[in-house]
Order: sequence, then C-alpha cells, then structure tokens
Amino acid sequence: SIEVFGVECDLPEPLRWGTMQVATKGGVIVRVRTDEGIEGIGEAGFSVSYLRRIAPVIKDILTPLLIGEDPRLIRKIWQRMFVATHSWGRRGIETYALSGIDIALWDILGKACGRPVYELLGAVHRELVAYAAPSLKSPNEAAKDCAHAIERGFQGVKLRVGVDEATDDEIVSVAREVVGSDIDLIVDANMSRDYRGAESIAKRYHDHYGISWLEEPIRSRSLHEYVDEHARLRASVSTPISGGESLFTRYEFIPVFQKRAFDIVQPDATGVGGISEASAIAAMAEAHSVRCTPHV
Repeated sequence: SIEVFGVECDLPEPLRWGTMQVATKGGVIVRVRTDEGIEGIGEAGFSVSYLRRIAPVIKDILTPLLIGEDPRLIRKIWQRMFVATHSWGRRGIETYALSGIDIALWDILGKACGRPVYELLGAVHRELVAYAAPSLKSPNEAAKDCAHAIERGFQGVKLRVGVDEATDDEIVSVAREVVGSDIDLIVDANMSRDYRGAESIAKRYHDHYGISWLEEPIRSRSLHEYVDEHARLRASVSTPISGGESLFTRYEFIPVFQKRAFDIVQPDATGVGGISEASAIAAMAEAHSVRCTPHV
C-alpha cells in the first residue's frame, strides 16, 4: 500500500526567507508498506501546503502502477513513475510525488538489509559538518541567532538576505563580527537580485566578510536564464556560487554542468526526484569536479 498525508505544527515565530514567510512548518509524508510488513517513509516536496496537489498524483496515478512491484527494484520503479507523469508534467508537483515514493523505497531497502541508507549508497564519511540556517530577521536578531548557533556547536551559519542592500549588508556584517573568522558564513539570497545586484553583493561579501559561498542570488524566470546568468556571475567573481535547489531531475542539471554555472550544486532530494536522482546528480557533479552539497 501507499499512503500520503500531511504533518505540520505552528512555529513559535514566523520563518522568513526571500519574499516568503510561513507561520507553520511541515511536510507531505509518503508511507509505503510491503507484503512482508516493512514500512518506508518518504517526504514529497518541501511544504505541507502542496498536499492537495501531490496527493491525487500519488493516489490516482502512481499507486495503481506500483502495487505488486518489487520495492527493491528502485530504479525500475523510478522510470515507471517518470514515464507515467512525463507527458503532462516534467517538473514540479509530479516530481515531488515521485521523490516521496523514491525516498520511502530507499528506507524500505535499508530496513530490509538492516543497514542505514547512506551505507547502501557507498558513503565516504560517517559524519558531516552541519550549519545552522536561521530565519531572515533584522540585523540585531540575526546576530542573536548566530551567537546561539555557535553556542550549540555549529561550525557554520547560513544567513538569509533579501530585504534591501543596506539591511542585507548589515546582517552579514554583524554576523561575521559575532561568529568570528573561523566559522563558515554562508549567504542565501533566495533569487532576490538581478544580475548587477548579485554581482555587487558577491564581490562585497567576499572582500569584506569572507563568506564561504553565495546561494542562488539571481532572480530567474526560466531554466535558460537561471543557468546562463549564474554561469556569467560565477565567471566574474571570486565568491563560490551555489544553486540547484530549484531544479528537477538530473536532466535539468545537464546545462548546469555544461556551462559551469555553479561551484557547488545543491539538489533537494524531496523535489529533485528522490534519493535515486540526488545520487545520480552527485555522480555527475563528481565527474565535472563540482562540489555537491544536498540542499538544506
């Protein structure tokens, strides 16, 4: 059986990034059960608000195709789902639905083998360094969040910007002052700038604050613009540029690698096509000598 449902909870304070703000946080959960009683859990997309759109795709289109399939044949199942939705949806809600089922299947495989999924993927490391990613707030509040993150042991902080140039600059400035020079400081601009604005902050944040990378700074309306403008930016600044959370499946990453758009690619497994597709993109990144850091 395949079940899809939403979970959410009220936040103690609104979460802001770019031009978006939410008062609740949650996700669309996919539960896949096998005839041997193994249960796999996946997540489809990054917001519970998509449940009404994702649920019919899973219930009406994908579930009838998959009942009776061997859950260990994950790549075969992925291809079936992709072909079934390809003619009417090559990106977005359909890929979110596919992602949730794929993640649940990897969970089933791990449980059937008695091993964590990262080992099945051939992991190089058992531990990874995590960074904190607090909400977009005023400079004073951002400073407090940074201090709290360092107290909790984080070795990096990802700042949200996108208010205006002066406020954003103050956020980055006070954050660097609080965390010191040994902590990674990352800036996520959430596609809040045009090309010139992105170039300006990339140079300033690199020269004055030594940021580790700048994430998706350019406002884009098409895949062509997204790839070309970020590639142009990467070629003109010293700041490492990251992106990819807005892309779907390995096929949309092909021009990213061809045009060297990013120093770091950041596929989001809940939307890009699941663990299977995130793993394929990581292999593509390695082949092109590009760092791959799954999006958080």
